[in-house]
Parts: sequence; structure tokens; C-alpha cells
Amino acid sequence: MLNLLLSIPKDVVRGKIVSCLDLVSLVRLDTAATSHEHRHSVLDHILAGAEMDETIEHSQEAVRWLVSRGVDIDGMNFRAHVEDADLDAASSVFTKFCKITLYSCPKLSEKAIHDFLSSCNWLSNLDFNKCIWLTDDILRVVADHHPYLYELTVFDAPLITDEGAAHLASCCRELGNVHLKDCALVGDVFIRQLSRCDVFGLWFTECPEISEEALVDFISEAGENFIHFTVSDNLRITHKTLQALARFCPLLEALSVDGCENIDEAGFVTLVPACQQLSFLSTNSCSFSAAALDVMSASISPQLLHLCITECEAFCDRHIDQITARAANIEELHIGYCPQLTDQALVNIGNRLSCLEELKVQACSLFDHDGFVAVAHGSPKLRLLDVAFCQFFNNKCLHEIVTHCTELSELYVSDVKRMSAVSMRIVGAHCLNLTEIDIGYTSVTEAAVSHLILSCPNLTYIGWEDRASVDDALQELATLRKITLALDSGL
Repeated sequence: MLNLLLSIPKDVVRGKIVSCLDLVSLVRLDTAATSHEHRHSVLDHILAGAEMDETIEHSQEAVRWLVSRGVDIDGMNFRAHVEDADLDAASSVFTKFCKITLYSCPKLSEKAIHDFLSSCNWLSNLDFNKCIWLTDDILRVVADHHPYLYELTVFDAPLITDEGAAHLASCCRELGNVHLKDCALVGDVFIRQLSRCDVFGLWFTECPEISEEALVDFISEAGENFIHFTVSDNLRITHKTLQALARFCPLLEALSVDGCENIDEAGFVTLVPACQQLSFLSTNSCSFSAAALDVMSASISPQLLHLCITECEAFCDRHIDQITARAANIEELHIGYCPQLTDQALVNIGNRLSCLEELKVQACSLFDHDGFVAVAHGSPKLRLLDVAFCQFFNNKCLHEIVTHCTELSELYVSDVKRMSAVSMRIVGAHCLNLTEIDIGYTSVTEAAVSHLILSCPNLTYIGWEDRASVDDALQELATLRKITLALDSGL
């Protein structure tokens, strides 16, 4: 099976390069039974510029057919069942691949991968996802044939070593973005070699061999060009890394250190005032005192668009007041499990954050009606709301939200005891754009869920984790509408 990702604008014409970055249609090439005429009719419809969300079952002839229509594909995804012949078919007709994603692909031989990667002369973005077979030899092929590689993603690759990754970095000096996850043998040699590249973004998680000393050296070498740093669940990172970022990377735009519990507040107190271009800040599971939060809130970047401070007992209304006064363009605000926040925090959010699109306030038990009314009236662009465990959220709050926030597409109300069948009728009457909802541990009935499914044409996911099963009629309706019912089969 070979997956072809097409993004085709409405003004597409023959001969135009098709980008895979903004996905409109997914063409899946397989040995399925869809008629030849139907397949070509659908592809004609896509090429005419219609936005479609259709999966097309097709054989390898579709690749050549697209080329005959003058379409040049610049990116392709190969998934689990792809075989050597599929790689050969793709490389024989497309010569301008810029982005390649290999997802699992256990049936591919190393020779086929070598040959394919050697033939992709334009490659700039390479993604190995869950490719547990990935070896240093394959990385050497990439290094030898793609010196202008710009973005590299490697997830779940236990076989590649520090030396293999370092060799790639030594040859690909144009690397700008690097994403690593579950690469247990990759460590300091790679990071130090990476410092000689033009890297401006580094993401890594579960890479235990990467030391803080190597990271600090890397940051000092990267300097002002380095603007994005994400590391998660790493206990080797301390305040020293953040202080290095504050000193050498004043133009830093994004910082995420979720789960890095050994970073003390001194690092944040130094970094936040120093990095005034920061637009993304996420600090899940990091501890702060009220005094540290006072400094951070009073000096937060005015450019901030995303803020995540959760599970923080010292975070209070005063800090929300300072943050919203300085950063009025925040689009995503995640402040769940902060027990001191009251309705006044929500009032400030609603009065000042007119661009807000995501609000997560799980288990903020002091929020009440007036705060949610302020958000509903002041943040009409809201598309995601998570109020799980907010016991004072009721149908009046819900009605205000759904009637004023007409773009709402994701709603999470699990363990909100006041949600009921009436709540689902309110949602169904107003949330035509709803795609996801979580109703676990509420008193919502199966009949109410059936009504919701029939009322919301874009619904794709219903979380109902306190249910082990539902009746056959509801299951059939969900299946017919291609909706995932996420139940707890262990109950």
C-alpha cells in the first residue's frame, strides 16, 4: 500500500506542482476493487479543484495516470504494507520528491530503501516514524546523497547509534529542524556535530544519552538563530539549559519542557524576561512559587500565542490578570488543575483574549457561571473547550458557550456531573462544526448520543470511557457515520 498526499488548491491547473503540506485529499494506492472509471472520475474531480476528503482505492496505475495529467507530486507517505515494488513504481515516475515519510514499513528490504533514497534528488524533508528497522547504514545513504536535507524526523529507532546520527549531521550542514523520539543510543556526539549545522529547531524525547552539558554547548553555538526548543520527560535538564537559552538565544520563539521535573524556577525567572519573542511556552509538571510566577507573569512576552501552565498550586487570578494584560493575542491557553483560579480569571480571559481558540481549564473547581459567560461573549473564536471535572459548569454555561462560539469543534465535559441528555440537545442544536466530544462519567444517555450524532454532521469522535459497550443501534449508527466511539472495553 502506497499513500499519496495531495494538496490541490481550487485554482489548480495541469502542470502545477502539487504540495503535500496542506492536505486536502488522501489518495491511497492499493489493489482494491473500485472501478477504473470511478477512480479516474474522482481524480478528475480533484484535479478540477474541488476540495474532497475521499479515499480512493487504486492500483499502481494511478501514479502513472497522475503524471500523464501533468501533475508532479513533491511528497509521499509510505505506510505499513508498502513493498519494494511500490518504492520502485514511485521512483520510476516521480523525480521531484521533497518530502518522504516512511511509517513502519516492515516489508521493505534495506536494498529497496537504499535505492529509493538514492534516487530522490530533491529530498529536503525526511521522516522515519516507527521504523524500528532503521540502521546507521540507511542514515549513511541519506548523508551521502542528500547534503541539503533540511528537516529530519526519527521516531522509535532503537538501532541507530550516536556515531551514525553524527555522520549524517556532519554531511547535512543545512539541517534546520531535527525531531528525535525513542532513539536510545543517540547522544552527545550527535548533538555536538549538530551544533555545526544551521539548526533553528530541536525536538527530542526519551533520548537518555543526551546530556545537559552537550545541550548547553549546542545552544551556545547555535546562538540567535535557534528559535525552537522542545524536550519532554527528561530528568537531566535543569535550570542551566534555560539560562543558556536566555543568554544565547534572545530571539527564542518556542519553549516546551513538559515533564522536565528537575528544572527549577530559577531557569524560568531568567528566561521569560530575556526572551521577548516567545510565542509558545509550555511547562507541564514544572513547579513554581508565587514569587517566581509574579516575575514571569509581569514580564511575559507580548508575542505569546500559546501558554500552558498546569498542575500549579501557586498559579492564581493575579497571574492571569498580568498575563492577559501583556499578551492580548493568546490563542491557546491551558491552565487546568490550578486550584486557586476563580471566576475572576475567566472574566479577565473573556474581557481581554478576543483571539482565544483553545481553553483548557480541567478541574478548576472555583469557576462558575459568570466566568464562562465572559468567555462566551469575549472569545467568539473558541474552537476547543475542555472543562473536565469542572463541577459548576452547567447547561446555562454550555448554552452561552455554544450560542456565541459558533466555531466550536471540540468539547470535553468528562466527569462534569451536570451534563445530561438536555446538554446534548443544546450541543446538537448549535454545534454544527463539532468534530470531537468527551462525555465520560456524565449522565448522558444513549438516546441523547444518537440525537447528537444525527445533529452534528462533522462529528468523528465520542469519548465515553465509563461505558464498556452501547446498544447495537447506536453502534451501527456510529459505524455508518464513521464515528469513533471510544469506550472502555476493560469495564
